[in-house]
Amino acid sequence: MIDRADHCMNLCKIKFYNSERFFNSDEARKVLFRRERFREKTKTRKTLFKTLTSTYGAKENGSYLGAFDNQLTLDALFE
Repeated sequence: MIDRADHCMNLCKIKFYNSERFFNSDEARKVLFRRERFREKTKTRKTLFKTLTSTYGAKENGSYLGAFDNQLTLDALFE
């Protein structure tokens, strides 16, 4: 979790995969459920962004686009 000064938070899912990841609808629902559970437990009113951090990123299919707002890959970290 990255708590930002602009009243937003990035909730990060950090995973190591050997290749580009494909997310299905069940996995997307889990990500959305966890975000809402976080909001309930913390009672935050901040804007929550779901961020995937992984080795090679994810294929941008409908499930991925519904679950994550952005992604960060190794390429971005070492440019």
